[in-house]
Amino acid sequence: MTKLNKKNQKPHDDPKTFVQGIPTSQNLVNGGRAAFLESIDVTAENFLWGLDSSTLEFQKLAARVKQCKNGNVPQFLQTPSADANDCLTDPEHALSQILTSYALARYGHQLENEARESIYRSLGRQAADENPDWLHENPILHQLKFAELPLFLGLLFAGEKEATTLVEHGKNNLSVGFEELLDSDGTPHSQWVSDTHLLLACWTRCLKYADAANIECLEPESQTQFEYFVRQSLRLTRKDKSLVFSSAAGFQSTDIILSALTCYHDSDDLNIANSLLRKSSQPKAKNKSPQEDFPDPSSNSEWAELAILQSKWLPKSPRLVVAYQNRKLIAELSCGHVLFSGELKHELLIDQAPISPSTDWEVVCWNDDRDGDFLELECELENGAKWQKHFFLARKDQFLLCGDSFLGLGKCEFDYSLNWAINHDIGFGSPQESTELFLTRKSKSIASIIPISLSEWSIGRSMGNVAINDGNFSFQTMVTGDNIYCPFFVDLKPSRCRKPLTWRQLTVAEKLEIVPSSVATGYRVQIGKQQWLIYRSFLENSSRTVLGQNLAVEFYVGTFNSNGTSDELISVD
Repeated sequence: MTKLNKKNQKPHDDPKTFVQGIPTSQNLVNGGRAAFLESIDVTAENFLWGLDSSTLEFQKLAARVKQCKNGNVPQFLQTPSADANDCLTDPEHALSQILTSYALARYGHQLENEARESIYRSLGRQAADENPDWLHENPILHQLKFAELPLFLGLLFAGEKEATTLVEHGKNNLSVGFEELLDSDGTPHSQWVSDTHLLLACWTRCLKYADAANIECLEPESQTQFEYFVRQSLRLTRKDKSLVFSSAAGFQSTDIILSALTCYHDSDDLNIANSLLRKSSQPKAKNKSPQEDFPDPSSNSEWAELAILQSKWLPKSPRLVVAYQNRKLIAELSCGHVLFSGELKHELLIDQAPISPSTDWEVVCWNDDRDGDFLELECELENGAKWQKHFFLARKDQFLLCGDSFLGLGKCEFDYSLNWAINHDIGFGSPQESTELFLTRKSKSIASIIPISLSEWSIGRSMGNVAINDGNFSFQTMVTGDNIYCPFFVDLKPSRCRKPLTWRQLTVAEKLEIVPSSVATGYRVQIGKQQWLIYRSFLENSSRTVLGQNLAVEFYVGTFNSNGTSDELISVD
């Protein structure tokens, strides 16, 4: 993994921050503790960032935050055995321990010494009773319980017995969390994407605690990872501010990200946040930059097994997120609103017998430039054949090309099917005469799906179909051959979706001889006045002719001009 240079860190003012002020004394004992307490703002409910507001536990925590606002001893401190000694098994319970620590520091002087010390010791045991397996089994629980809780508890009770040990314990586990859960570019592993906002909330609070106590809680390398993790969080946040792959909008991430941005200064991230979040209270860079000057919106991490393909840092820009962990593929396609999200479920049959991958997916090609983002994955099938799957998201032309190539199947009857969950608020329609699909939202066309490997006309001889059934997009094809290519084209430009369209499989020739589709195949797609050429070769690269173009590459996509030339969008040797 390549280490990125650490960003310049310059403090800047922000009217809305988690910590309201920094105590003048570095020592939190006695008077310093009061200043530290006052600097921690629980009234904004920042302890509840990232939680699902529909859960009963959330409602209980909200009540606890309210109790911390008045001068009375909260009920859960008067009867601590039900809270301080509970086994922490989920994030809500872990957060309850953090709130208990805060309440104990603020109202503990009203309790008997023995009761106060008993709660403090119990909380300390919870923070120190580490289960290392939780880091990979439930990372957010590990970071809340063994990083944030001991750090916060130790800072709140600075000068008390074992407080320093608790702070060091929390700092060490923070470093372990960054090392194990992120790559050097701040990308979380694909299996923990659903915890991105919870982790960001936890780590942001820890940095705010340390800032209020005037201490450093992260090593420089971890600080750099945190900063890039904020940017990755922006990449993984939908237009409605929820996380990719999540089943519902749930909670918004705006407040979490805005507070995280106050932990360091980076004008690029501020500009990105301004572009994506569009909230008047957010911090803004003095000099706004055009999209062309922004960092690349796309990212791929083989360590994290996660790729993010997107056109621009804009809420409505087309974006595809692909998680390729082990032998499973999970993908989400959106263009402002989510179109598809969920596991790509494939079924492969050779001579009517099912066949499965025998290896994990691995990246064989990744490229991102001004024309588009290209990701190609590969695995082996049980019979030794290769399965290559590619995604090409064209930035300016705004389309997604998905394709599956099967090499070395042997002469066989091959059945291929793909099912991909469509978002609940997306409608669809299909002309009676042709095989394309139109996607709609609120009665407006937003995308079209063109099965370019199938016949354009429903009465054609093509063996296959596309459909929406039971909330799933289904693409099926049945062919005979040794090498097979199964692509489909998704037009993501709403203004183009209802324009006349057509597509054709093209003749490919080599040395004036037509070659079979098991050697190479090509397609032409036309929507309105725009045309594209798609070419896929299976054998050794050789100069072949398709639609008047001489190509000696494995894969090619280009725009086809009216004068007979084409402009390359992607070419793979």
